[in-house]
Amino acid sequence: MFARDIAARGFTSVGDLNDAIRTQEEMDALEQRIRNHEASLGAARRRAETAQAAGQGIVAPDLESLAGQAQDAADRVESATLNSGELASDLRKLDSLATDLGAVAREIETLDTRYATTGRLAEVASGKNALRVSFERYVLGALLDEVLRKASTRMRAMSQGATTSSARSRGPTAVRPAGST
Repeated sequence: MFARDIAARGFTSVGDLNDAIRTQEEMDALEQRIRNHEASLGAARRRAETAQAAGQGIVAPDLESLAGQAQDAADRVESATLNSGELASDLRKLDSLATDLGAVAREIETLDTRYATTGRLAEVASGKNALRVSFERYVLGALLDEVLRKASTRMRAMSQGATTSSARSRGPTAVRPAGST
């Protein structure tokens, strides 16, 4: 009869019954765990209801469209990466050209300095000066003045001081450009 009552309660043996017997402290602890579980379950249900209410009207995303957009974005990133590499190469070339251009500019500046004196001498020799007298005309004028002085000295000696030359008063700096009086 006892075995039948035990079996009716779901136990297969007396040992199972003894294993199921708990002390009052153990039963109080289990009841507390059940209350905590029920409180947690109630909170979870309230959160689920709040989430369901918040999710009302939200449309599920179109995953195929999003996958296509992601692929398009990946393609654009790849293209931009390739373009970036080409631009970096172009930038290196431009930097090299800028360096070369700087070297050429420095060389031109050096040549300008070197040939500025030569150019000024060429201008003076060709008559581009304040008196507009070429170097050749100046030298010829100076030589003519010297010839005239010697001729005057010789004429004076031959004429015993009776003649004088007008070139004596002009001097070599009195050479004038052609067409002036």
